Amino acid sequence: MRLLLACLVILTGLAPLSAAAARLALVIGIDAYDTLPPLDKAVGDAEAMSARLETLGFEVTTVLNPGRRDFNQAITAFRRALQPGDAAFVHYSGHGVEVDGRNLLLPRDVPIPTSGDEDFLMAEAIDLNDMMQRVAESGAAVRIFVVDACRNNPFARKGVRGLGEDGGLAMSAPPTGSFVLYSAGFRQTALDRLGPEDQSPTSVYTRVLLERLSQPGISISEIARGVRVDVAALALSVGHEQSPAYYDELNSDFVVNADPRPTSAPAADTVEAAAFDRARDLGTEAAWDAFLKNYPEGVFADLARAAREAVATPAEAVAPAPTETETLLSAFEARQKLETLWDEGRRMANAGDTAAYFRAMSAARDLAATQFGDDSMEYAQASNHMVGALSGIGEIEAAIAASRAAIAIYTRLVGSGDLRILVEQGNLASRLNATGKRQEAAEIFEALLTGYEKLNPSGPDSIYYAHGLEGYSQFLAASGELDRALGYAESAVAVLYAAGSTPSVDDGGIAINYARLLLDAGRCKDAMPVLDKAKSRMQAAGVATSQGDHATILQLLAKGCR
Repeated sequence: MRLLLACLVILTGLAPLSAAAARLALVIGIDAYDTLPPLDKAVGDAEAMSARLETLGFEVTTVLNPGRRDFNQAITAFRRALQPGDAAFVHYSGHGVEVDGRNLLLPRDVPIPTSGDEDFLMAEAIDLNDMMQRVAESGAAVRIFVVDACRNNPFARKGVRGLGEDGGLAMSAPPTGSFVLYSAGFRQTALDRLGPEDQSPTSVYTRVLLERLSQPGISISEIARGVRVDVAALALSVGHEQSPAYYDELNSDFVVNADPRPTSAPAADTVEAAAFDRARDLGTEAAWDAFLKNYPEGVFADLARAAREAVATPAEAVAPAPTETETLLSAFEARQKLETLWDEGRRMANAGDTAAYFRAMSAARDLAATQFGDDSMEYAQASNHMVGALSGIGEIEAAIAASRAAIAIYTRLVGSGDLRILVEQGNLASRLNATGKRQEAAEIFEALLTGYEKLNPSGPDSIYYAHGLEGYSQFLAASGELDRALGYAESAVAVLYAAGSTPSVDDGGIAINYARLLLDAGRCKDAMPVLDKAKSRMQAAGVATSQGDHATILQLLAKGCR
């Protein structure tokens, strides 16, 4: 059996809160384990989270270092205190593991199992899914679960073979209506501190999350994107790779801090300052570039630019102008390199490695800008490829900007009505819809579907028409028009398969969209064949089972109809 460290944040929103809804929170932190390695920051995380939630209007119950019985009693008492329509917030910080897809939270007195004895561990731990179900039975309209348990394998130093990896976790897609945020990426571990001088009582991930929760009027999806950027920058400053991943399946967003008054000092006083100090300590161009990439308009941006200029290497002497032959050969080689990078990016996307996918697409766009200019056809193509990579790491606004840039260049170079423009308009409209810019999204969707009907693409190009139909179905579903959404989602699948398209990673998203809408309509038996065919096509395409859409398909098929 497979066991991996569990390290995730799950947020489930079912219905809008009424003005009179109560906000209740249960915060649990465990440092002092009886038999497992102790932790340094879990209790500090819990205490800081309790204090922050109180400022946000939550009635908080804090439980520190509980054994299994106290842990269970705390959950039961919390569930009884909740009323239908309330908002529930549960935070856990401590050791956690995953056994065959079941995320287990480890209480203080969990015994050490013998090698391979997963059943014993399951009986002695707290099953995250069971805890979520117990809270769900209260009828709370919004349920937020924060599980920060991404430390190293707690059993590794105890000689328990067959239980766990070295660290990190396997990613699993969330059910519909959930928001899952991992405090680290696939097979990554989360930092407790940035170095021996870091004496903060909270872990790196939690301190960033606390700051983001304080920002008034910010949706939970915006918080997740901000946390990801900040944590990745801080981890990189000490040579550690930690890029919090997340999956958004919420039906509607939830604002944790609706108070327009700020509840804490600006993040620049802490996270940005720490990143600036680390870049100054390293003193290299790369360090300052990394800082400015994440804080281009921050408090310390001007100082960072000045510091970077001070350490920049002297400019090289101007080389002689290249000959016409050299220019043509350089352009040819650059286009070959672009194709190589795009192919590499597609392979990384199929493998579920979003970070490597993003790096390949970033390198391609940088090459296109340097070799051909940022108003060239090559740069437009590179921007098109960049949209998916940016979306994969949660940078939706940057993906929207890349789409707009590609559309502007294509329109200027080839005129309106070109297939490439329609493709990019579909990308743009879907991401505008996902970020709440629904009016602009509606206008673009109507224009691009009209364009596709006129163009009537065939063969491999039909995949783009299918994506356009898929995006519009998602727009209609978000508007509450389920029947129309189902019709467009079904058309998307029909267009994809009727064209005899080659199986690819694209099959997953289009099929999942249609299947989820069927499930929402109570047509589970109709959804299963859709998912099964998509699974077969993704397997034929060699898409890794850890890839997001493929993993979601397998999870939904395993769940079946009940």
